Amino acid sequence: MSAGWATADATEPDDRLDYMQEAHETTRKLLQEGREATGTGGLVDKRSLRRVLREEGLSFYPLTAITALGVAQLAPGAVDNLLTPDIGASLGLGPGVFAALDVVTMTMSTLLPVWVARFVQNKARRAFVMLTSAIAFALVVPLTGLVMTAPAYMLIYLADNLTTSASSTVDQSLSMDIYPPQVRIRVLAAIASATSIASLLAQGSLVLLVGPLGLNWRGAYLVAGAFSVVCTMLALGLRDPGYGTYDIKPLRDVVRRHGDESERPEKSGRQEEQEHSPTDSDRTEPAVPVDIRRDRRSRLRRRVASRTSVDLEGPDRPPGTKLTLFEAIRRVWMVKTFRLTLIGGLIVAMPAPLQVYLQFYYTGVYNLSAAQRGLLSMASEVVGLASFYALAPLSDRIFQRNPALLFYINAILAVVLLVVSVIQFYYLAITFMVAWTMAGSLFAGLNGPALNAAQQTVVPAPLRPHVGAVQSTFFLAGTAVSTALFGVVASQVSLQTAMIVISLFTLIGIVYQFYTGLVIRTDLDKVVEDVVEEEVIEHMRRRGNKVPLLACRNLDFSYGQTQVLFDVDFHVEQGEMVSLLGVNGAGKSTLLRAISGVDLPQRGTIRLDGHDITYLEAHRRSQLGITQVPGGRAVFTDLTVVENLRCFAYQHRGRRKVVEGLLDDAFEAFPKLASRRNSPAGRLSGGEQQMLGLASTYITRPRLLLIDELSLGLAPIVVEELLDMVRMINRSGTSVVVVEQSVNVALSLTQRACFMEQGQVLFDGPSRELIDDTELLRAVFLRQMAEEST
Repeated sequence: MSAGWATADATEPDDRLDYMQEAHETTRKLLQEGREATGTGGLVDKRSLRRVLREEGLSFYPLTAITALGVAQLAPGAVDNLLTPDIGASLGLGPGVFAALDVVTMTMSTLLPVWVARFVQNKARRAFVMLTSAIAFALVVPLTGLVMTAPAYMLIYLADNLTTSASSTVDQSLSMDIYPPQVRIRVLAAIASATSIASLLAQGSLVLLVGPLGLNWRGAYLVAGAFSVVCTMLALGLRDPGYGTYDIKPLRDVVRRHGDESERPEKSGRQEEQEHSPTDSDRTEPAVPVDIRRDRRSRLRRRVASRTSVDLEGPDRPPGTKLTLFEAIRRVWMVKTFRLTLIGGLIVAMPAPLQVYLQFYYTGVYNLSAAQRGLLSMASEVVGLASFYALAPLSDRIFQRNPALLFYINAILAVVLLVVSVIQFYYLAITFMVAWTMAGSLFAGLNGPALNAAQQTVVPAPLRPHVGAVQSTFFLAGTAVSTALFGVVASQVSLQTAMIVISLFTLIGIVYQFYTGLVIRTDLDKVVEDVVEEEVIEHMRRRGNKVPLLACRNLDFSYGQTQVLFDVDFHVEQGEMVSLLGVNGAGKSTLLRAISGVDLPQRGTIRLDGHDITYLEAHRRSQLGITQVPGGRAVFTDLTVVENLRCFAYQHRGRRKVVEGLLDDAFEAFPKLASRRNSPAGRLSGGEQQMLGLASTYITRPRLLLIDELSLGLAPIVVEELLDMVRMINRSGTSVVVVEQSVNVALSLTQRACFMEQGQVLFDGPSRELIDDTELLRAVFLRQMAEEST
């Protein structure tokens, strides 16, 4: 294997370089540099937020704009919360109607983020979504104050909440792409803190409007609408920089820099000495003074220009390999860190209804007045805001040094907070209760922005809007479950006991958080490796290097708790026939199912022509040219032969003449089937049914044919006839992978063989070398015979 980039000129038919393997090795070599480029490699940037933005050529405007769009929705929300009785009395709506309206709103707010994620999935339109939603919101809110009927109010109320949920789906993803990794937690904390401050101001302003100024709910909505218009106007300059500004582009730059260095010709010591020695012009030319400020500004302009002019979407992908909405959400869900933080955060947040009951608890146990409860709530808000500003820089640095450490610290602090929570329910001292309340706000300041940043970072940049969509669904479901659960518990036992029971949910969430720390590095590396590997392959393709038709890397697969595949690497060249050998249970059929898309691996990548198809569904892989003939009877027994073949013609819907021509080709290649075209497939012999399975390839015209257990239960003469048909299919240009237990059958058909045992590839090379390795074959197959005999 060469150390640098391989070139097309370096390949020879008898001694080819494995370009895919070289791509894997280059990816592993650049992993640490890729970590550092994306801010998780252990290098800590201690610069302040202001300094980072100044030196990166960025401004506070995007942060201000995103915050303004969030704040624009707070004033109308305050009106909804505080003036509901007045609205109901004016329009004749009771509490039951408002409760039902909230249920409908929550349901619609769960579905809309999914559509928004689909809308921005393949094109960065997040700023457009946020601005459009804000403009619609600013126009609808004043109309709320003008409605005269209950149905009109309900429609406008629903529209208000839908525009809010659309914007919240993409705001974090947009912030992650506008600002560099070393300040992302601080940016999210700044948005959260500014929103909290604005919420307090909105509630205070509303009290002023309906109190001393004497406005009714209609006037309050008109003022809130004017405020929303002003905030929206402030954000009209917000733009979407594209996906992966600080995630994809730096990694692509790392690969290109490595390629340039490896392609640079080696120079002799004398050449290097001449390059580094001063020339006559160097000795005589006077130094030119440099304006440091002007030079810095020019560097910043060039840096910003390079960010906006470079295509950040990565190498062009064929339309057939782009993920659908379902595949994208499934891809996000398979990130273990995201799954754990989502479930853990949901469990930790389940005591959220506790806040309602706390007011009764404070009154009944501590005899706090309304003013005292308000003062406690305000102090809690102030501590939470202070924690955002004080702890966010620390969280950023911890995440850069070791992302797992942040989760361990959060888990430890959550344990301490849980212990304090249980104690304060028994040790009824008001000072202890106040300290517990403040500690909870302090913990939220450390935990919230850090978890949000982690969830976004472990997901590929173009799929981050889907994080918001899934989060909203889980949050609403968790809130509904916890509210119902707390109501049942509180009605059966004392309020104090109910609060302790519900608080113990936090313990489960703590376990999830700690376990997240164990897996987050793997998921972060997966994001880096995928981008680097794709860019490496694209670079090699541009150089004219050959890319295998199929390449599987580091595949792991489990059925439940039983792991079947272990770090499997497997590839197939264009037009090649490969035999996949091994005893029962070696993982051969599972590997074929993973390639065809029937099963989804827990780890690793599957590439077709260098393009990632790991998360594509089976029918889409079939459209790309992957067909599997399963072992046993690969037919629909109740259908006729011709009906079986027509089942494979779904890709040619509406093209009857094309289908008829393909059927003629299939029957011409398999004359035995032609004579029985109208017979039920269940009446065919075993060999004829296997022929029917192979005949389907004349309908699908695959680029890669996967055959599982071709000779299973068939007579030798039938097997030989089938082998001739497989060779004929391969001569037409189709690559073939044959799974076989019979070494003689497989090696008589193919020139390259892979031998698997216990989910691992033990041999991959020319078939003749496997025939010569009698010790390997004897050890494995004799051991199987011994196990079967016992």
